[in-house]
Amino acid sequence: MQKGMIRANGIFTVWDDGVDTVFGMTLGASIAVLDDLELGINNYRTGSSLQQRYEGLIPVIFSPSAGFGNMPLYGRYRFVHREKLDFAGDLIFVLPTDTPFAFEVALPFRIKPNDRLSVDTGIEVRGTFGSGKRADIRIPAIVNYDFSDRAFIAGETGVQFVNLGKGFNTAPADLQGVAIPIGFRAGGTWKKVDKHLIDLFAGFAFPQLFEIGTSRSTVDFGIWDLFVGVAFYTRPLF
Repeated sequence: MQKGMIRANGIFTVWDDGVDTVFGMTLGASIAVLDDLELGINNYRTGSSLQQRYEGLIPVIFSPSAGFGNMPLYGRYRFVHREKLDFAGDLIFVLPTDTPFAFEVALPFRIKPNDRLSVDTGIEVRGTFGSGKRADIRIPAIVNYDFSDRAFIAGETGVQFVNLGKGFNTAPADLQGVAIPIGFRAGGTWKKVDKHLIDLFAGFAFPQLFEIGTSRSTVDFGIWDLFVGVAFYTRPLF
């Protein structure tokens, strides 16, 4: 985003976690304080994995039982902005409104071979505190292709080292080991000349399709999520 712009977004998700089918909504907001500095309470960040569900300014779970998710307060600073490469750093404090406090550090970068194609990757490391201390490490790989200035499609995979340092012996959805997700998303942009207004997007994913070192099947279609979202951008306000 350009300096002074504000983004407000909403994501509706249906998620089967292997035990229950969960339906919820996440509203988030971000502001570009500088061209290279972005602050917000949001899990919708360019180039980052969308695997953290129900985290935002207003994260609400409707079913199977009503609840409220976590609030991630983040800052992103872009260190490098080149024609073919963007590199940034994220600090995220996950306020314990639902689960214990967590802290995340991420180093996302985007490679742009040409005007149509871009690849998002990096590393995301999250530490969760409280009684069940653990660490999660994600290395996303998201390939984006722009059909035009108004439409795109993307495929997401990567490697996730999940629940490190924590043992489970109860719910079948609990996982300790390595997981490889497979997902797809597509979207479009509605804008006037020189004014970026609205992004619409939708996607489907198997967040732990391939598993290594877990007690469950190596190929697991039992955990999936479907999401649709919208993001509104203001003009630069300052």
